[in-house]
Amino acid sequence: MSSQSFEILSSADFFRAFLCQVRDYLDQPLSSVKAVICSLFAWHLAEWVWEEHQGSAGRFEGVDDFKKHLQDKCPSLRLMRDIANGTKHCSITRYTPKVKKAKMQEGSFGLSFDRSFGVARLTVQLQNGQTLPFDHEIREVCLFWHRYFSQDLGKCV
Repeated sequence: MSSQSFEILSSADFFRAFLCQVRDYLDQPLSSVKAVICSLFAWHLAEWVWEEHQGSAGRFEGVDDFKKHLQDKCPSLRLMRDIANGTKHCSITRYTPKVKKAKMQEGSFGLSFDRSFGVARLTVQLQNGQTLPFDHEIREVCLFWHRYFSQDLGKCV
C-alpha cells in the first residue's frame, strides 16, 4: 500500500496504530490534541480499508459511498469525521456537520469521580443540542472497527 507512511503499510497496520492512539488518549482523557489525533486516525482508516479492500467492497459506487455506509453503521464515526475535517480544514463547508462544537467541559471533580458529579471531560455538542462524552464515542468507533475487521473483512488484528 502506502510507501509514505513509515511502517504503516496496510489497513490492519493503520488500525493497530489507531488503537495505540486511543490508548494514549484514554491515559490522558483531557488531552484535546490526543482526542483530535484519535479522530483523524478513526476517520482516515476508512480510506485505507477502501484502498486495500475495494474489491471485496464492490457493492459501493466509490469511496464516498463506502464512507456513507460506514457512517450509517457507526454514527460515532460520523462525529470523528466532523472533528477530523474541522481540525484539518479549520472549518467545514462541503457538508453540514453533525458536530456543532467539540470542547473541554469544565468540572468540579477529578477524573476519579463518577460522571454524575460533574467531572471535567472532553465533549462533543451536536447541532441538535445533545452533548456526548468524547471518550464514549471513540470507544464506540474502536468497537465498530474491530467488528468490521473481524466480521466484514475476516481479519484478526
